[in-house]
Amino acid sequence: MPHVPKPRPRTVVRLSAWLILLGWAGFWVFFTLGEIASTGPAGLAHVVFPLIPMAALLLFTRRRPRLGSVLLLAFGVGTAFMFQNAYALGLFSTPPIVAGLGIQATSPRPRLMRRPGRRPKQDELLRSAAPMAHDEPAHEAQAPEQHDA
Repeated sequence: MPHVPKPRPRTVVRLSAWLILLGWAGFWVFFTLGEIASTGPAGLAHVVFPLIPMAALLLFTRRRPRLGSVLLLAFGVGTAFMFQNAYALGLFSTPPIVAGLGIQATSPRPRLMRRPGRRPKQDELLRSAAPMAHDEPAHEAQAPEQHDA
């Protein structure tokens, strides 16, 4: 049997969080299209306005996962206090809270919170890659003399 590598738990949690978010966003897009089809353009404003912040939140979370997951948590808690209904908790609040927790748990820590000694600093990497001109002795840095033939 060929060896199939097992996915890391961190990867499984992150993918699950994104699947929850995409399912949540897909539901609301489907709901919006159904609302527009049944009521016409009159119901467009009250349905599209929730979609714009949701889409912006998803795109921001994709770009900056640590901060986006905090905003997802705030969005979920805010909608839970705003609606206080079991259906609203299931449709509005639970998916962003669960996904926000999953993304927060699996996102890399910021540089300031990393343990010292785990990775070399940026200036050490640059110094080891190529010597700088001010690191060379003065006699080697001078241009060679030209001899007339």
